[in-house]
Amino acid sequence: MKIILKFEIQNNTITKNYRSFLLSYFKFTLSEHCHELYKKYYSEKYNVKNFCFSTYMKNAVFGKDEISFKNDFSVTLSVDDASLEGIDWYNAFLKMKNKAFRLPSQNEMVLKNVRIEKERIQNQAQDQDGSALKMKYIIIRVRSDEDASEIDWVV
Repeated sequence: MKIILKFEIQNNTITKNYRSFLLSYFKFTLSEHCHELYKKYYSEKYNVKNFCFSTYMKNAVFGKDEISFKNDFSVTLSVDDASLEGIDWYNAFLKMKNKAFRLPSQNEMVLKNVRIEKERIQNQAQDQDGSALKMKYIIIRVRSDEDASEIDWVV
């Protein structure tokens, strides 16, 4: 299950370390609105998490220490369908809608929209027994701070 989160941000810049405050936002959301998942993910015994996320910042400009973009960005959170935890995530995010979350450098973000998208299998390959295999690609982007060049690898 994919959960698409649309945020508005007060200032048009964020630090390059935006992943840490997004994880803080997820952790805060679960601690406030879904105690069971919070205990599962952030107890001392549990290390593996069955979710991942990606961000989209339209027309982003990457500086040395910060990223500049329009005042909105989106986050796609993917959760394992088999666990049924996606609904708990979705409900927790709905309770966070239109609430400000403080960020570093006198900035804050507000969740404006939450929606669910079903995962689609775009390319289907057949296993030897005839069952469909999901094909996923990972794109790794490396940015050079010195000359602002980019290198992409598809794995």
